Amino acid sequence: MKLITALAILVASFTALAESNDSLNFAFGGATTNSENATAMVAPILDDLAGSIGLELVGLSQQIDFSEAVLSNVNRNDVFWIWAGTNNILIAAETGNIEPTLAATELKAKMIRLYKNLDARTFVIPNLMLLGNTPKFNKELEIQDSINQLTLQHNEALKIAISEFKSEYSDALVIDLDVQSLFSQMEQSGEFSNISNACFFHGLPRGIPCEQYMYADDVHFSTAAAKKIAELAASKLANVQVNRLVVLGDSFSDTGSFSNTIKRAAGFGFPTFPFWEGRFCDGPNAIDQLKEKLNMSSESGAFEQPVRVSIVSGSNEVNREMIVPANISIQNESRFGLVTLGVSGKGTCYFWPDWNVDGHRSLSFCTGGLKAGSQVTATKVTLAAPFSSGPASMDVFAY
Repeated sequence: MKLITALAILVASFTALAESNDSLNFAFGGATTNSENATAMVAPILDDLAGSIGLELVGLSQQIDFSEAVLSNVNRNDVFWIWAGTNNILIAAETGNIEPTLAATELKAKMIRLYKNLDARTFVIPNLMLLGNTPKFNKELEIQDSINQLTLQHNEALKIAISEFKSEYSDALVIDLDVQSLFSQMEQSGEFSNISNACFFHGLPRGIPCEQYMYADDVHFSTAAAKKIAELAASKLANVQVNRLVVLGDSFSDTGSFSNTIKRAAGFGFPTFPFWEGRFCDGPNAIDQLKEKLNMSSESGAFEQPVRVSIVSGSNEVNREMIVPANISIQNESRFGLVTLGVSGKGTCYFWPDWNVDGHRSLSFCTGGLKAGSQVTATKVTLAAPFSSGPASMDVFAY
């Protein structure tokens, strides 16, 4: 089943939800400003898995396709949040195919499309923090400077594109959220004790708060930093009547609803990075926290919070007994060289070490299983960690 087919299946059921909720999130991890998705480059194992179950990883274009299919009752006080461009730069950095102004041009085209096709009149368009300063790129000065230059070129092009849009469509309200300046202020203020390393990549069990870290992993900012973004956005929207928040973009805004809606319709899970409830963060991300500040409900299509437990092996041990809130059986599996955990026979969770951090962390996702709140039996299991040495941790997600 290709994505367009899955979208067709979803339209009828999702439309009813869309008409009653005040928050809808179509954002998708890895999305670029067009139809491409960067996952194939940065995490090919996920791209392979997506292909094996017949789904495509999408970009901003497909998100808007879906939103046009289900949003038939757009109110002019609906606020369209569109945040993308990071993955364009990641692809450019990897391939050398650099078109620093293209993403801004494509974002303007998407705004025009929403304006004309959905009667959208209020937009929030964040720019990008200096991506060269993220843990992914800040280890080598030349690379850091190069990525920062790409980011600056994108942000300047975006500023021009927004100005052009405002001139051409004067009845639209566009809030250009200056995330670049916000992050520069946070770097200089000293409010974060660690602005250069990733919280998750230091052998910490997942779920440990990262309040003093700006970054949760090598690219994605922490919940503490996300709070600052939410506060800035809320302040810009203080005098704006917000009927509903419609979110489009990449992993910076992804709260898992789009993926989980596909899961609900198709009967199987869709690969996401469940750092926290399917989000690319160590806790609530910027959208989660902005919704709270705007007194909005959860987005349509989202599942309940999954049951989760961290299983950690210490620095000098490969096995550790843990109490987990489900019937878990652990076995080695040759496919992808991963460890498979069956959750009460209803689903499977895959775990593997992060590819950039020498096995000190793990990524995980589930292809089905128990929902939070289900009756489960606590059992003691032994984790046979697939790590040769060093601290390691694995998370169990029971959906």
